[in-house]
Amino acid sequence: MFSRALFYVLIAISLHIALINTGWFDEVTTELGYEMYAEKVDSIPFLPIPMPMNTLVNIGYAYAGFAWLPTFITTDDFWGESFCWYSIVYSLIQAARLVYQTQRTAVLDQWITTTIFCHVTLWISSLPGDGIVTRSLRSINTKVILLLFVFQLLLVSLQRDRI
Repeated sequence: MFSRALFYVLIAISLHIALINTGWFDEVTTELGYEMYAEKVDSIPFLPIPMPMNTLVNIGYAYAGFAWLPTFITTDDFWGESFCWYSIVYSLIQAARLVYQTQRTAVLDQWITTTIFCHVTLWISSLPGDGIVTRSLRSINTKVILLLFVFQLLLVSLQRDRI
């Protein structure tokens, strides 16, 4: 059986990639190059990958996603399961940014990071219970999240026009 959560994540990421590949974000300011990272590119010379410690962090994201995935599948927690899939896919996206250092991988990395933070809000609001955080997040309407997404696109457009 195909996972609804995996389908949801793949559709969302595919839409991100499709929008980025329109070229609309090509002039957005991003940080490219290895100078901005604390780790040196060849910190472990015998490993053929740039920034091996950052690469280990990405492997950790994937490991955490795969480790928690069975728990959320068993409990039929859609948002928890989709967060695991986001973690797994994000590890690949961030690794691609580190290796390729292109404008589009940088935009994708930053945009998916924003999406994951929004996703955490949705996941917490779906949790059972009546704690103050859960109640507060449940009061946020889906329309507000959509408006934030549109606002993000508007900011990108304004930044692009400034260049």
